[in-house]
Amino acid sequence: YVAVTNGGPRPLRDVLVTAKLQAPSAKRAVDLPDTFTSKRDAAEAAGLDVDGWRTSDVPRPNDAVAENPASLLDEHRHTEQIVEKTLDEVGTHTLRVSVAYRGEGDAPDAEPRSLRKFYRFNVLAPLQIRTAAWLLPRPPPGVFDDDE
Repeated sequence: YVAVTNGGPRPLRDVLVTAKLQAPSAKRAVDLPDTFTSKRDAAEAAGLDVDGWRTSDVPRPNDAVAENPASLLDEHRHTEQIVEKTLDEVGTHTLRVSVAYRGEGDAPDAEPRSLRKFYRFNVLAPLQIRTAAWLLPRPPPGVFDDDE
């Protein structure tokens, strides 16, 4: 889940949020597309009530801007997206979230401003659960009787 909030006093224009993930052995990061729309469409097609639905029954806030890129992001509003990737490699992964935007006073042809945030996290080997069962000898008569 990635959310970007405009905490400034002025609106932002042309806000674009992207997320990339780099695995330990990868030379390049892979794009992580926003899966919010596809999850919502699949739920609607299945006949589920999706009013305010996001994932895990957590409603999307009323002040969220649904589109990414957002043409205008007013102050104290935010844009959000849900990204997914199966992590099948053990080691340190890097999630890179980038935000490109233009300020309210910027010229339309000006280069967008940008910022990046890197999140490093370690992926460990999954738990391996093994089950073992032994046939125990029968207890002597009277040991587990209910009348005692």
